Amino acid sequence: QVTLKGIGGAVDPKASAIAYASARAAFDDYVKHDNHGRGFVLIGHSQGSFILKQLIGDEIDKRPALRRRMVSALLLGGNVTDKAYKHVRPCSKAGQTGCIVGWSMFHDPPPSDALFGRTTLKGQHVVCTSPGSLGSSSKLQPYAPSLPFPGTIGVGLAIFEPNRPTDISTPWYFEPGVLTGTCATTADGASYLKIDGSVLPTPVPTPQWGLHLGDVNLALGNLTTIARKQIAAYAAKH
Repeated sequence: QVTLKGIGGAVDPKASAIAYASARAAFDDYVKHDNHGRGFVLIGHSQGSFILKQLIGDEIDKRPALRRRMVSALLLGGNVTDKAYKHVRPCSKAGQTGCIVGWSMFHDPPPSDALFGRTTLKGQHVVCTSPGSLGSSSKLQPYAPSLPFPGTIGVGLAIFEPNRPTDISTPWYFEPGVLTGTCATTADGASYLKIDGSVLPTPVPTPQWGLHLGDVNLALGNLTTIARKQIAAYAAKH
């Protein structure tokens, strides 16, 4: 994937093509040698979601046998649109399988030049699936590592969550009941997971990114609940 330094400028299409080819080859090898007909869950965020978005179109949407095995695709912060595929659709209820869970977090409506939550494709919207509609809750269940990240990401997270606890002795910590998240749309076509709460994270590095750094961790407990219900529903049918 593109490095943090590369994100700041024009992304070389050749580099993106190499990254995608590597991921696609790995998926093909997994299906051929290790899957053995089992269900699978795809999980990606940001660049990972962009890669998986293309993989679903190239490998899964057009192949019924693979579609039946896809339990879920958790594609966060990747601008997947609601009509991206002929068969694979956004999830709309608890325990639904073969569908996409996706969102981009903002606490204010995405600005007109936002990097996430907006698409230029006519008649389409970026997927937003509210956790409360998929068998979890609109009350977010954040999980985060307690140790600071090194380098640039660590600086970004310090700005993102300035009130981060510093006296935790466990590797991870859980902060329930602080934030809520529900899907919202704007009059000019943005679609996003609106985050509310008494102490809100700070958009990093600019408002155009929204709460991109927290798309996964701010709702990690919710994602786990959603995926467990999808897995149980898939297992009941197979």
